[in-house]
Amino acid sequence: MAIETVADIIRTHAVERPDAIAVEVGDQVATFGDLDRRSSQLAHALAAAGVGPGDRVASIDKNSMEFFEITFALAKIGAVHVAVNWRLAPVEMQQIIDDAKAPVLLVAPDFYAHVEKIEGDLATVRTIVALGDHARWATYDAFLSGQPDTDPGHRAAGEDVA
Repeated sequence: MAIETVADIIRTHAVERPDAIAVEVGDQVATFGDLDRRSSQLAHALAAAGVGPGDRVASIDKNSMEFFEITFALAKIGAVHVAVNWRLAPVEMQQIIDDAKAPVLLVAPDFYAHVEKIEGDLATVRTIVALGDHARWATYDAFLSGQPDTDPGHRAAGEDVA
């Protein structure tokens, strides 16, 4: 299988070597098969939340397993990953998220306070997903729950944004 897009990276390796380690983050390990299935579940969850080709989805996180799942999930539906610099002040984060017109924001626990300060001012964010536990926001695992782990099948073309 030829690798022509970011989505093809995980698609190809999941078929050719599903049990090989793809990513290690701290004590977490994911095989190519694991990463393919989880990114497909997230792709379906994002599509159900209204994200489509060319849309931007923002995340605020340091290095994590979810970063890779988010990146591949978005590639599988033709959307763009806006990884917001976690070193910024909340108002700077808001400006980037608003400029991207992101309908979904995924945020790690270290940055809940940042997002809580700006969440009422975020112009386009309809869904905030917590990469941990949060009293009001859907957790990442709950967001993925019940979604199929099959590839949504979007094929990017050369003129696509992502």
